[in-house]
Amino acid sequence: MRVVLTLLVRDEIDVLESSLEYHFAQGVDHTIVTDNGSTDGTRDKLRALGPIDDLTIVFHEKNCGKGAAVRSALAYARGEYVLIQDSDLEYDPQDYAALLRPLAQGDANVV
Repeated sequence: MRVVLTLLVRDEIDVLESSLEYHFAQGVDHTIVTDNGSTDGTRDKLRALGPIDDLTIVFHEKNCGKGAAVRSALAYARGEYVLIQDSDLEYDPQDYAALLRPLAQGDANVV
């Protein structure tokens, strides 16, 4: 099962590093970060990361809205399952396994 995480960020400089570390620890196969027009230094921090295996970073020059950020991320998603997550941890990444379970067992098409 190939799992791709799309992580949506905007002005998250204070939590970016911990958020990325936390999400990477969840064992997804690929992470796509969409910066949706950050103006607080988040973009610079993302650019400073340099190349990281299984990480794609997409930049919007201005805030285009959450829907546009999701569509941009999905354009790069290559996986059997795609998780969409805001970087503010509104949803707990530790729930990913529980969310994926019904999909892997064939009990659901979407969760």
